[in-house]
Amino acid sequence: MRILSLGGAGAVCRHATRDLAEFSDFDSIVIGDTNVAAAEKLAADIDDPRLQVLRVDAEDYGGLVRTFRDFDVILNGLPWKYDLAVTRACVEAGVSGLDVSTEESQWEYAQSVTFFVNPDQLSILAIGAQYHSAPEDPVPVIAPFGSGCMQLLPFKNLTISQASIGTTDIAMRQQIPPDILGFTVTCKMFKQLCELDEQSFLYKDFLKRLKKARGFPDI
Repeated sequence: MRILSLGGAGAVCRHATRDLAEFSDFDSIVIGDTNVAAAEKLAADIDDPRLQVLRVDAEDYGGLVRTFRDFDVILNGLPWKYDLAVTRACVEAGVSGLDVSTEESQWEYAQSVTFFVNPDQLSILAIGAQYHSAPEDPVPVIAPFGSGCMQLLPFKNLTISQASIGTTDIAMRQQIPPDILGFTVTCKMFKQLCELDEQSFLYKDFLKRLKKARGFPDI
């Protein structure tokens, strides 16, 4: 499979590009950017034979569509103003897209945040979601039945801290890797997760042992 890391040498997406090289099993990882020099430098720093560089102009919608048709997945790290064009181009090209770009002003419109995670990562997020939960609080983690799309926004009350395990709809499971599940959180829960600090379980020995068992002892 081929993935295009769009804006992949920029401030937002370069870290995602590094993660793709370190953790993914894509056959080809292409850094798409107008700054070819920065993309080439990043590719050289990562030093993964799957990496390639491609100049992509987000102002050229037709060019986006033609480019996207050569890929299976588009990872979009471009500034927010390109989100709609990139999403439309993904639909027109018939490819999957994932948007990782953000700006502070977007929080005014955000309703939830979705993580696509493996079972270990899901376990960590689920513990984090329940870490400060009291018995009288709303159930912190739910797993409601629903279609793939419905599971991306399953909450009856978006103002509370709550998380939901999703992508369990068997009709859409064929579209994602077998070891991936969704974990969607309200904005309040997302901020709660971000506030976990060095006093939390994230820095305890059992998590370090899990990372070591998975082959990431230095993370």
